[in-house]
Amino acid sequence: MNDKGLLFVLGREGIHIFPDKRVFPLGIENKILTVKEIREAIIVSGKDKEHDGFEKPYLFVIKEPSCSIDQVKEQLNCVIESQLLPEEKPEKIFFIDKKPILKFKTDRKWLQRKYNLNFINS
Repeated sequence: MNDKGLLFVLGREGIHIFPDKRVFPLGIENKILTVKEIREAIIVSGKDKEHDGFEKPYLFVIKEPSCSIDQVKEQLNCVIESQLLPEEKPEKIFFIDKKPILKFKTDRKWLQRKYNLNFINS
């Protein structure tokens, strides 16, 4: 934050995917958010259990209250299959009711701990 109270977002690291690729959470989230039934999409990295030292993306979704999970899953699967690269596809999808916040940001570390994703990046 500068002296005028403006906050600058400098970016987030990519997720290191096997074999030696990087995917960027914001790009995946933006594609997921094309589903109108989804209010929020949060990509979090988790440990790749098959490849030591690498990660996989995990998706947390907050759906619109008026939609059922089944409605959202159907639309979400269409977007995942048609718009995401194989390395961008979430390892698992979690539906949550609200976004955890820490210091005005999404608390991704809390999600990693709560859902036991054995995260690498700290």
